[in-house]
This record gives sequence, structure tokens and C-alpha cells, in this order.
Amino acid sequence: MKKALPKANKNIQQTSLVIGVLLMLSGGIYLLINRAKKSPLQRKAPNSTNDNPTGYFRCTSNSYPLTFGTCHPDVKIIQRHLKSLGAVLGSFGSAIDGIDGRFGVLTLKAAQAKLGKASFDRTDVEALKQKV
Repeated sequence: MKKALPKANKNIQQTSLVIGVLLMLSGGIYLLINRAKKSPLQRKAPNSTNDNPTGYFRCTSNSYPLTFGTCHPDVKIIQRHLKSLGAVLGSFGSAIDGIDGRFGVLTLKAAQAKLGKASFDRTDVEALKQKV
């Protein structure tokens, strides 16, 4: 009977080892799948403004015409004018007033609602400078 015990212990050790390896593999596969599901647009960028539903703002342009995705100092002029009209632009920018120079979702929606435009050229911005 004493010889049966070591064999039983060996089987238990092998079973435990197999279960441990399977758990580690399944955990690794789970992490890889979940990481692959998140596209780069869903990952939050450091120091980004969060006025985009995905939580990520990407500057796609820095020149005229000023449209969604533009990062330009003149976007602040549009944002100041929108604020003077009572638009809510969030809590972004250095003064936490929504004026940050990034033409994001909130700026786009406010511009469409208050000004009826989604794109601004130099003459539009010059006209807004006179009003602000």
C-alpha cells in the first residue's frame, strides 16, 4: 500500500501542473484578445482633450479651412465667439472654459447650432474677430 501513495501524489502534482499551465495560457489569450479589440482610436492619448465620444482627440490639420479635427490658434477666436453666444464647449483649455484651439465635437456642434457652419475660412475668422 505504501507504493500506491507516491503514485497518487505524482498524479496530483501532474494534474495541478496541467491546470496551472492551462490557466496561464487562457489568461494570456484573454489579454491578447481584449488588447486587440481596442483600436488606437479607443485608447486615450496622454494630455488630449476629451471632447470626442471615444475619449480621444486627434489633430488632423493645422491650417485653413478650420473644420473638425483642426488644431489652430484661430480656432480659439471661433470658440470665444461661440462662448459669447452662450455655447457650452466643455471644460478644456488653460482656463477650463472650453477654449483650447482644438476644433472638436463640442465646437463643431456649437458652430452648427449657433452659426450654421461647420467650416471656417480666413474671412469668416476675421469677421468673428471684429465681433469678439
